[in-house]
Amino acid sequence: LFLGHLPASFGLINRSELRQKALNCLKGLADEIDPQTKVGRLSLGQRQLVEIAKALSRGAHVIAFNEPTSSLSAREIDRLMAIIGRLRDEGKVVLYVSHRMEEVFRICDAVTVFKDGRYVRTFDDMSQLTHDQLVTCMVGRDIQDIYDYRHRPRGAVALKVDGLLGPGLREPISFEAHKGEILGLFGLVG
Repeated sequence: LFLGHLPASFGLINRSELRQKALNCLKGLADEIDPQTKVGRLSLGQRQLVEIAKALSRGAHVIAFNEPTSSLSAREIDRLMAIIGRLRDEGKVVLYVSHRMEEVFRICDAVTVFKDGRYVRTFDDMSQLTHDQLVTCMVGRDIQDIYDYRHRPRGAVALKVDGLLGPGLREPISFEAHKGEILGLFGLVG
């Protein structure tokens, strides 16, 4: 939190003052984090909160987030979104870079689209913007031209998994895959 501006007198670090300042910085953002915990022991979400606290402790008026939710759980994303909303309400400028459209529509007041490093367009009124309009700006052509999706009749069940358990699974999972269907499975690394 204070690397580069440690509270010191005559070259000696005042540890009690350091701890109190850290507690004050984390207050309201990450109350559960003990300031003496090594950052390497914190979750990715907690590390982001420490970085936000660090920026605020230095008086930042503009805070940039670059793909901040890429490795966060749904709960951590909700918490981060609430914090970003609070920062906006406090008058901070928030720059939010994301490829996740649901996040853009959830948190942004305006959006600027870049394609291949070039400015495309700015939308100042998110209430008038649709997902299809945003995708069209991002890819440079109508979404219908990219994905020729046709409704296909669902084939017979080709694979059925019921109650699968294994390392890393917190609870049993079940799913079916049908003939002619592409079933996507996803999760975070780790």
